[in-house]
Formats: sequence, C-alpha cells, structure tokens
Amino acid sequence: MQKLIEEYRNLDAFISEQNKKHAETMEPLEARLVAIKEELRAALDAAGLRSAKTDAGSVKHVTKRKVNVIDKDEFWNFIRSRDDGQDFITKTAMKERVLEYLETTQTMPAGVSVETFIDISITK
Repeated sequence: MQKLIEEYRNLDAFISEQNKKHAETMEPLEARLVAIKEELRAALDAAGLRSAKTDAGSVKHVTKRKVNVIDKDEFWNFIRSRDDGQDFITKTAMKERVLEYLETTQTMPAGVSVETFIDISITK
C-alpha cells in the first residue's frame, strides 16, 4: 500500500503543478481573445455595422442576458403569487440543506433521494 500511496501522491502533485502551469499559459491567451473581441466590436461600431463577413469568418453583435436574484424574499413572494411561479425556478435540490434536513428530522424531503458512496481519501 505504501508504494501505491506514494505513486498516488506523486501523480496528484504532478497534475496540480501541470494544471497551474496550464492556467498560467492560458491566462494571456484568453486575455488576447477578449482583446480581439473588443477590437472587432470597435471595428464594427466604427463602420456602423452589426455584422461582417470575411474569408476568415464572420463577426456579429450578439445580445446575451444574465439573470440574477437580487432579493430572494421578494422573488419567492413573486413566485408564490403566480399560478405559473414554479416556471421561474429550476428544480434542483441543495445538497447541504437536504442533508441538514435529513440529519435533523431523520426523514427524506419528499421527492429527493440521497446517494452515499465510499471514496478513497489519500493524504499525508
């Protein structure tokens, strides 16, 4: 077992180091992608265009939206006040809250299952 533990820890350390190097390598490349997009946006805007086609490919303005809950209580009141309120939320269970409920009540929340499995933890 000692050799397997040593091998595991060595591989884990190597992978961590490689992931760090990879992230360091990718950071300036990803920053350049962002800069290129900004340059293309500026070029489209300067030309008064929403899109452009070239032999290398096409570029166009795309509108994206991000939704955030800024007041949870107000949002829940909104959901409860509507017949279609459930359509505004996703149907996932929060693991920590489910496990807390299970531990406290010794019963499972309705419609939820908990899977328990054994993993191997290797530490020094």
